[in-house]
Amino acid sequence: MSQTVNPMGKILVLDMILNVAKYGGEHRFEQGGDWAKKFAAVTAVVLARPVMRVDVSNFTVG
Repeated sequence: MSQTVNPMGKILVLDMILNVAKYGGEHRFEQGGDWAKKFAAVTAVVLARPVMRVDVSNFTVG
């Protein structure tokens, strides 16, 4: 059985990822601590990608 992907759901997930990164703050990523590692791990699973780039200033995920 194939699963239908809802484009609106994808957009909402990307918005959520970008907003968590934005409000988490750049300092958390610069520190490279547990918060940043967990964010990266969860984001990779959600996006089903081994590598991704979250660009808060341009509001893009790639």
